[in-house]
Amino acid sequence: MINVSGLTKHFGDRTALDNIDLDVPRGEVKMVIGPSGCGKSTLLRCIGALEPFDNGTVQVDEICIQGNRSHTTGDQETLQRLRLNTGMVFQQFHLFPHLTVLENIIEAPVQVLKIEKSQAVQTARNLLKQVQLETMADRYPRNLSGGEQQRVAIARALAMNPKCVLFDEPTSALDPEMVGEVLSVMRELAEQGMTLLIATHEMDFAQEMAGEIFMLDHGRVIERGSPASLFHNPSQERTQKFLQRINRS
Repeated sequence: MINVSGLTKHFGDRTALDNIDLDVPRGEVKMVIGPSGCGKSTLLRCIGALEPFDNGTVQVDEICIQGNRSHTTGDQETLQRLRLNTGMVFQQFHLFPHLTVLENIIEAPVQVLKIEKSQAVQTARNLLKQVQLETMADRYPRNLSGGEQQRVAIARALAMNPKCVLFDEPTSALDPEMVGEVLSVMRELAEQGMTLLIATHEMDFAQEMAGEIFMLDHGRVIERGSPASLFHNPSQERTQKFLQRINRS
């Protein structure tokens, strides 16, 4: 479902991503871990065609984009198709404050996909039930907790019927007691067979749900493997030090 080959991204003189190779087969869950600033968010944004990259390719299902600043020189229709096939859930919720929960979820399906409003509303209500927020359709984001807002953001991403969903540290902005409710929704998506690529600091969740984990450091994948091998017998000293620090925090 997701294939990344030779992905390289520069910000001026700084190399943010250095020749990344990564794949996520259909229906599988893979996770990216690593210290803050290692390139996790940039990687997901490049895969979702939200950030241009310099070299390499990104393929989602049958849609492929190439580097060399493809956002400006490439096929805009192809970029749009890839974006529509790739759901994205950010660290911050990015809900429209002037729209209700229901209006936030139906906005893109109605405006972008041109779905009939009545159909979009029914889909949104079903998704709200899935994320256990069916009684909050008429509330505004300011009246929701952080965990509730993030679950609305997940429902909004799913409303576009994506082929896969990218999660960029979706619990990092939440109070500790709200983390579990978001992870529960993500766990259910995985059990339903949704293709997921997740950047996370939730190590217990990664050990439980990931089919494979990529360790990123300074924009490079320095190690990849199953949770059992990577967490209990990492081959790289940098991975060992990162996990030790995470376990102490």
